[in-house]
Amino acid sequence: MLIGKTPVARLQRVGQGCVFLKLETFSPNATYFDRVAQALCEQAELPGGSTVYEAGNGALCVAVAAQCAARGWSLKAWLPEDASIEVRQSLQLWGAAVTLTAFEAGPEGARAAGRAAGKLLSETFPSVRIAVAHEVGRELVETVRDDGGRIDAFVAGCGSGATLSGVMSELRAVWPSVEGVAVQPAKSPVIDHGIWKPHRQPGNASWPKVPMLDRTLVSRTMDVADSDAWAMRARLGREEGLLLSTASAASVCAAERLVAEKGDGCRVYALAVDTGERDFSLEGFFP
Repeated sequence: MLIGKTPVARLQRVGQGCVFLKLETFSPNATYFDRVAQALCEQAELPGGSTVYEAGNGALCVAVAAQCAARGWSLKAWLPEDASIEVRQSLQLWGAAVTLTAFEAGPEGARAAGRAAGKLLSETFPSVRIAVAHEVGRELVETVRDDGGRIDAFVAGCGSGATLSGVMSELRAVWPSVEGVAVQPAKSPVIDHGIWKPHRQPGNASWPKVPMLDRTLVSRTMDVADSDAWAMRARLGREEGLLLSTASAASVCAAERLVAEKGDGCRVYALAVDTGERDFSLEGFFP
């Protein structure tokens, strides 16, 4: 009952009052991945004392660790060595065994190391991510309809592509012209380690491998520099009283650009996927 049905807030200063955030930070561990972890663990249906494997994504590992602690399971997690101190401390608090992998190999290197030990929970039930994203999309539709509003564009970071695809499929069913925008780091040692390259467009042969992305739902991509995302994280704190992750701030950067293009009166929505409380120790990665 604690996970889901998160509220939507309208930013007052950033984005000229045209940017709306679905605050996944209202989940118990202040992350969208609480939804994913809960659904994954419900699918697994493992007995007490079982061991679970997860890797690559710090926020997902944190959410899985919390679920495992509550269910009496143990977790073995692999993360790149640049994972924040706060993420590592959270995992250790919940009893997870954490192995750090080479910075240069990025999240995929961590996942490869985890796979060598056992099947990753998130890869055992890949359809869960899409199902969770559809749930979020339905919640957005319900919230916006009840308020008599509309959505002109939806902005999301794009790792596996599941979140953008699932949410957009629900939004397009109600507002066929809604624009789906995939946000990608221009070049970053922290977020996806530069896997995404600038100026790639859907349909291009060089489009990165994002296995769950429905490209028909992506209108465009927007690149956000790490330094811009970090600066937006600070702005959201000072100007909106919100402590959000750098990944969330990157989506707000893209949303603000869209508002500048579309003009006053547009309505751009994004997910605040994580708290910023686990990002403080990352400051040295952002020039």
